Amino acid sequence: MLSVIHLRVAFALLAISSAAASPCIASLVISAATTSGAISATITSTAVTSDASGETSLVTSVASTTEDESATSSTVVESSTKTIVSSAETSASSVETSDSSIIIETSAATTTTEATAETTTAEPTTTDATTTVAETTSSTAIPTFTMFASGSNAVAGRSLQTYNRDGTVAVFDPATDDDNPSVRQYFIDAQGRLVNDLGWFLCGYYGATNDELNKPATVAVCHSETTLQTAFLTCELDGPFAIECSVPAMSCVSSGSASMPPTCIPTTGYWRLNSVGVRPFGHTWQIGGSDTPDKYERMIMSIREV
Repeated sequence: MLSVIHLRVAFALLAISSAAASPCIASLVISAATTSGAISATITSTAVTSDASGETSLVTSVASTTEDESATSSTVVESSTKTIVSSAETSASSVETSDSSIIIETSAATTTTEATAETTTAEPTTTDATTTVAETTSSTAIPTFTMFASGSNAVAGRSLQTYNRDGTVAVFDPATDDDNPSVRQYFIDAQGRLVNDLGWFLCGYYGATNDELNKPATVAVCHSETTLQTAFLTCELDGPFAIECSVPAMSCVSSGSASMPPTCIPTTGYWRLNSVGVRPFGHTWQIGGSDTPDKYERMIMSIREV
């Protein structure tokens, strides 16, 4: 009887060894037949899982018992089955984790593309701002020019020259080079005053006498006005080649005495008539009213832009 039991146990061990070598086997059925109720063989199975390979193996031990073989065999089958199911669940979990990784990578790629598109849209603003500044700068140019006499008179074609000293008279043909008279460049300031490149203004100097109450004002260099004596010229360009200048009109009354100058007061309107005066130091620019004496040759003041 013992020989039969040993033989059956040997077959059982051989079957268990085959199961340990192949983790894909879903179940293991072991049976042991008994010929005597007093002696039976019990097979106890223990499941051991290896961390390194993820495989499940079975270790079987043999012991003598008086319990039923059928119950022991059933326990072995159930234990083996649960172990294999657990392995399958672990594999499924691994697949789900892999899917999640793919979704995260796709989302990151989309975010990067949107950020690049936003950066590109900022370029047109810079072009508009540059164009506006260029247009503003080009509209601020102020013309500069020199002046000369034209018309039928003794100094036609001659340029106006001045001295770099307050109160000196502007002339077309200086009799001497003393004090260095020169042709200067002029511009018209915001108040309409005529200013040269050295910062001097041009004024009209009033010089009426008891014998010549309507004498025109003589143009001279100045820094400021003096009431009843000097006034700034007010000018504007008349086309590309001419300039029109004026001074406040003055009305004078004789004093009746050779030792006393006439009494002059400002009056309504302006003097605008250009003429040429004669002085020992050269021909001068005169501005007077319509009643300017005929001895003053009429003149047109012209400009050359520089």
